[in-house]
Amino acid sequence: MREYVTAMRGLLSGKPIAQDGEYFTCHGSLGVANPLVEIGLGVLRPRMAELAGEVADVAITWLTPASYIRDTIRPALEEGARKAGRPVPRIVAAVPMALERHGREPAEVALASNAAHLRGPHYQDMLAKAGVDVAGKEPIAAAAALVESGAFLSGDLDGLVAGLKEFEDAGVDEVALNFTGVQNKSGPRKAMEEPEARAQGSRGVVR
Repeated sequence: MREYVTAMRGLLSGKPIAQDGEYFTCHGSLGVANPLVEIGLGVLRPRMAELAGEVADVAITWLTPASYIRDTIRPALEEGARKAGRPVPRIVAAVPMALERHGREPAEVALASNAAHLRGPHYQDMLAKAGVDVAGKEPIAAAAALVESGAFLSGDLDGLVAGLKEFEDAGVDEVALNFTGVQNKSGPRKAMEEPEARAQGSRGVVR
């Protein structure tokens, strides 16, 4: 990833580059600088977070509880940035979520958007580091653990806002709301309705 980002950074400068890497080789030029294009790295574990701190503009997380970003990802980003003598990259957390609705089972929605992730060794390792045990569990039980840990947010509007506030408090600069589970379970129209929901009463109950 270091070689890839280095090549991308060189291309975005608009200048000719000649990079012979072990994993990525790049010779040439885009011919024009693109200063508004940012380079982001997907970040799950500390080493990639540290590398992102050294070379990326943005660190992007997925399925990471807010506490894990606060205690593990952000410190590693800061360490990488310190070593490279550069500003700490922004953190963008893609947060899978769904409103509580009648007849909707949170674990089923979480599984609908994260079944493949729950089988991935790198996600299982990251979640274990975050204190969320999913390895070896039945899929629906693993998905329930995501909901319980806050890796997948579920609740009424007040609850979702409180969960998102935890990401802000953890140092996240931007949250990308992800309703893939709703789409996979109920279709795109229902998914589009999620961010348009409004609280009904003081508890934010959604019907």
